[in-house]
This record gives sequence, C-alpha cells and structure tokens, in this order.
Amino acid sequence: MLWLCMATVAVTTGCRELHVSRAARVTITEGGPDLPHLRLVALADETIDGETIQQILDLTDELLDKGEQFKSTWDLRVCRVPGMLVVARCVKWALSRKAKLDALNQRMAVCMPDKPALLTIVRLVLKVFGPVCPVLVSKDGSECETFMN
Repeated sequence: MLWLCMATVAVTTGCRELHVSRAARVTITEGGPDLPHLRLVALADETIDGETIQQILDLTDELLDKGEQFKSTWDLRVCRVPGMLVVARCVKWALSRKAKLDALNQRMAVCMPDKPALLTIVRLVLKVFGPVCPVLVSKDGSECETFMN
C-alpha cells in the first residue's frame, strides 16, 4: 500500500510506525534531507472511530509540541465515511491548533477514493480549517506522491 514506510535512502533516514489499528496506520519518516513526513493511511477493516482518531490526534500533538516543520499525507483511498462526531472532533482539534499547524505543516496531500460523501467531508474540513500550506486533494496516488516530493 502506498504511503507506508517508504524504502530508506540513507542510514540516517528512518520510518517509524506511530500507530496501527484495524482502521488506520500512522507513520513518520525522519532524518533525511527532507522535512519529516507524517502519513496516515486509512485501512479497509473498519471505520475510523472516536478512540482511533483521538490516538492519532494525540500523536500529532506530540509532533506539534516538537516545534519542527513537517509535511503530511492523509491517504483515504480505502477509508470508510467517518461519523460526524469524528469529523467534528478533527475540526475542533485543528482549529484549536491552527497557529501551530499553519507554522509547522509545510505541505499536505489528501489522497481520495471516488466517494462523493467522503470528498464532501474533506472539502468541508479544509474550507473550515483553511490551511495556509499548499494542499493537494487527488484520487491519483502518483500525483499525491509527486506533490509531496
């Protein structure tokens, strides 16, 4: 699956798995010449629920607390449409951390399936949050990968 720990290009580059569940996997690639890359990959086994999203948001808080710039990819190609409580929690979290996210997240890709309901949610979240970094929303995994490199 795209966006998991990519092959490392140097001994100093490493990919760590931060979270794995039936619903999602979160990794971060650090140590190379590029910015750290936070990746969330939705998995097909189950819908991302409140507990899973809270764990992911807590991990992202740890990254924000480091104060280092990074880039992020949300690979939602096999994501089931989340409940509105999960969406609301994400929006509330992002808005409460907007200044940090705007300062630290330098580039963001959202790799989407062909699911109009999920695309509507992603567009709504991005409109409400209004990230200042370059953002790509695409159904094409290769386009997402190219954008992030």
